[in-house]
Amino acid sequence: MTSSGNRAGTVSQDSLGSRGARYTLPTRQHGHDRREPNPAYRVVRAAIGGLTLLGLVLMGRVGMGQSGFLVLAGSGILLLAVPTSRFLSRRILIGLTLVFGVTPVLWWLPLPIPSMGRATFLVALLAAGLGAWVAYGEDWRLRLRSLLPEIRAIDFLPVVTATLSAGSLINFLKTRTSVDALTLLTMNWDNASHFDMYYMLRTHGRIIGALGASPDGSVWQFHNYPQGFHSTVALLAEFVRGPLTSDLHGELVAYTILSAVVSTLAATLVVAALCSVPMFRRRFGIAAPVVIFVSAGWIYGPGAAATMHGFQNFYVAVALVAAFLVLMILQTKVISQPILLLASASAAAGVAHNWILLGSLLFGACVVILLPRDRRRWVASRSSYVLATGTVFFGFCALLLAVTQLSSVSADDVLYAVGGVPIPDFGVVAALLLATFGVSLLVRSSGSSRLSNFAVYQPHRVASGAWTLVAGLIVLAVMAAAQISKSGALSYYSIKLILALELIALVVLALTVVAYLHSFPQRDVWHPWLKWTSVLALGLAATQCFGLTFDTRAVGLTPSAQSALEFERQRVTLDSPVPRHVESLFRAVESNWASPGAYLTTYGKDFDAILAFQWYDALTGTYTEKSSAKLMPHLLPLWSGVEGLPTVVEALRREDPEVRIIVDPENQELLRRLLSLSR
Repeated sequence: MTSSGNRAGTVSQDSLGSRGARYTLPTRQHGHDRREPNPAYRVVRAAIGGLTLLGLVLMGRVGMGQSGFLVLAGSGILLLAVPTSRFLSRRILIGLTLVFGVTPVLWWLPLPIPSMGRATFLVALLAAGLGAWVAYGEDWRLRLRSLLPEIRAIDFLPVVTATLSAGSLINFLKTRTSVDALTLLTMNWDNASHFDMYYMLRTHGRIIGALGASPDGSVWQFHNYPQGFHSTVALLAEFVRGPLTSDLHGELVAYTILSAVVSTLAATLVVAALCSVPMFRRRFGIAAPVVIFVSAGWIYGPGAAATMHGFQNFYVAVALVAAFLVLMILQTKVISQPILLLASASAAAGVAHNWILLGSLLFGACVVILLPRDRRRWVASRSSYVLATGTVFFGFCALLLAVTQLSSVSADDVLYAVGGVPIPDFGVVAALLLATFGVSLLVRSSGSSRLSNFAVYQPHRVASGAWTLVAGLIVLAVMAAAQISKSGALSYYSIKLILALELIALVVLALTVVAYLHSFPQRDVWHPWLKWTSVLALGLAATQCFGLTFDTRAVGLTPSAQSALEFERQRVTLDSPVPRHVESLFRAVESNWASPGAYLTTYGKDFDAILAFQWYDALTGTYTEKSSAKLMPHLLPLWSGVEGLPTVVEALRREDPEVRIIVDPENQELLRRLLSLSR
């Protein structure tokens, strides 16, 4: 679209898809021509601009030690200033996808200057690149203006989602002490493992799989566990706390807050992806309530089962699957849209480094990019093919790292793993899946004929997103058959896969509903205030579709949404006196700092002994295969309380005569007697 009058040009309509996703800079109109700068002068100007910003970032981060949440926020704004698209929502989609996909790869690589940190390196590189790009332009003022995205009404929906998500996770976000942090984290089992991986990244500066053997000769625990989520939290921690750490209490608080921040970013990514689809942008009145419905499901509904129970890595992976699906829809000119192709490869890498089992859904999403079957979609310049080859190579290397890390995990470990996970409402899951397939078939049969065969966002392309769910259902059927035949019930990973399908079904359902309604002609016969009132009412109703989220107990109505129930449980726990297991854990860690040992608690009714053992290892940075495989299996008698302590102490001493045993304060005298008898 060209400009009119005396404007200084405009930008191609990448959000409408008619020219792909290429960002076209403004051009100077007649009457404003000036002598073009000499190319050599532009190179010098770009070098000065880039090096100046590079120096400012390094001076602030390394020289002055600037850190904190304001630094993190400023870095986020800098990321959104990269002109990858005309509109804000797509910039969020591309920026967050790149962060979630590239970050895990960076933590595999050693830094030449560890004190600088990866965060400083990335921000310095980004600032220098933007500065050089702006200064190199024929008219740097036009390029500078292009850093500001255009914002429409629909671009506020990702902001609304971020606000709602932060509100549901406010107990985590407002944590200020390590006692409150550990109190919240010990409420759910998986947090011990996830904190250990984060803390190892912060203390060692590398992915655990790249560290080699531990001091006790065995490998580190979780050396074969993908650490995409944890590396992202560790990267954010570098912005907030700096690249080096020695303060356990500060790291507990940082992890508690930043894990909630990453969950909020994941929900924001999903909504930003939907708001990037041109059909949604054209019909805000239709799209807004549908998008809020998806947002509610990810925040208050099934998504709360992940964010509130320590499955944030899984949550990020599912969000990246949703982003990957939308990126497949957006790529109409496959090779000649390198930014979208890079974002797609990054999303796939992020899935592999968080929850690789969801890779099956990516294969289903790839069906979308094959439609329509027209050779013109694959025509591109030689340079575009070179960029595409490099992008595919990056994706392959990232995938190879994840597969190599997981190579020691057996199929039985995945198929028959046990763990605590909230059971989804299978009736709701079935309803969502059936509704999604039904609307997809409806769009396929009635919507595809309304647009030309090469229309950019043909409704039947969107409807083909249902293949994402089909691929997941096939994998689920195979896993379920194996599990039911052996144990008669679904296991941990199958239940989480069902949860993933439920979350992706929300996204596909939103896409197909808007695609179907978009095929009808738009009639703006309402007054604007009626239209906005309708949108607000429908949006508010959508937030309550997964249970009541408001605290209205004053009038006899209690919250019923999953997130609201968990929020209330957290609030009651935080308002109560400090749990004795938290005090005992801190006492054990502080008296045996960084020392491997076996922490034995007899608070079995309040706090599981094995979980307490894991937390001790995580907090001291001594979680190894030796403690996990050889020592933990002997802890089961502690379920009976202090009566089982003699049996466990004897078994541990028999397994490892040199083991250091730590117990709760009231059991110290009993431990001394037991150790004296065993000599």
